Amino acid sequence: MAPVLEKFPPAIKRLVIIPDETLFQIPIAALPIDANGNSRLGSKYAIDYADAPAFISAKKHTSNNHSPLTANIFAPDYSNSPILLALPNAQKEAQVINDLLDGQLWQKQLAQKRHFLKQLQQSAIIHFSGHAFGNEQNGLESYLVFSPETTSALDTSNRIYAYELYNLRLESELVVLSACETQQGNFLQGEGVISLSRAFRRAGAAATISILWPADDEATQYIMVQFYKELKAGHPKDIALQIAQQKYLEAPISKGKRSPYYWAGIVLTGSVEPLDLSGKDDFWLLSDLLKLPFLPTFLPPL
Repeated sequence: MAPVLEKFPPAIKRLVIIPDETLFQIPIAALPIDANGNSRLGSKYAIDYADAPAFISAKKHTSNNHSPLTANIFAPDYSNSPILLALPNAQKEAQVINDLLDGQLWQKQLAQKRHFLKQLQQSAIIHFSGHAFGNEQNGLESYLVFSPETTSALDTSNRIYAYELYNLRLESELVVLSACETQQGNFLQGEGVISLSRAFRRAGAAATISILWPADDEATQYIMVQFYKELKAGHPKDIALQIAQQKYLEAPISKGKRSPYYWAGIVLTGSVEPLDLSGKDDFWLLSDLLKLPFLPTFLPPL
C-alpha cells in the first residue's frame, strides 16, 4: 500500500473504509505499509468502517437523550450448556468494564434476552461479552446467545437473531459486541455485509464495535478494557480503538500473539464521535488492582 499512502497529505491520520464484497473480511488495520511488513496500516491511521456510501451521511449521531450516559453490560452464563464453552474471561471483562463505566451489570442468569431487549432501547452504551454466531449464507440468521431461561438443550429462545433487531428503534451511541463473528454475514450489493453489527446500526445505533472472526478470549478482553479506558480519556472512538490495539502489541507478548488474528479482527463501524464519560467514577482503578490476576499472564496490568 506504500505507493497509495505516499499520496496522502501528512495531516491525514484517520481513514474511513468502505470495503466491497470480500474486502469486508480483510482486517484493514493489519495490512503492511512497508516493504518489510514491519509497519501496518493501523499503526499509522485510526480506521473506521462504513457499510455503504449512504451511511456516511449518518456518521454523526445527533440524538442524545442519555444524560448522563447510561451503560448496560451483559455477560451471559454458559456453564450449564451442553454445547457452549464457558467464557470466564468474558465474565471478568464485563466486571471491569462495568466498574469503569459505573454502569448496570447483567451477569450470569440475569443476562437474559428479555432484559437485553428492554435495556437496549434506553441505553447510550450496550456491551455484550459472550457467544455469537455469524451466518455467511444468510446474515439475518446470525445471532447472539444469552443465558437460558430453561434447562432444555433444544431451547433456542435465548438467542437474538439479526432480523429481530431490524424491528427496534435505538438511540444508542455505542454497541460493543465482544463476541465471535459479529461482523460476519452475507454480502449484499450496495448494502455491504448483512451482519449483527449491521443490524444494530440499522436499528439506530450510532456505532458498533464488532469482531470479524472467532475471537481469542484473552486478547479480546485486554483490548476491550483498554478501549474503554481510552474512550474515558476523551479520545474519539476510532482513535481509542487504535490506541488499545497498539498497547496490546506493545505488551510483552510472544511473537505468535502479535499475529493479526489476535487483535485486527476487532473493528469500529459508524460514528467516531467521542463520548462524554468524564462524569464516571475513577475509583474503580484502585479496586481493580486486586483483580489483576485474571488478566492474561503474558500481558501487563491495565
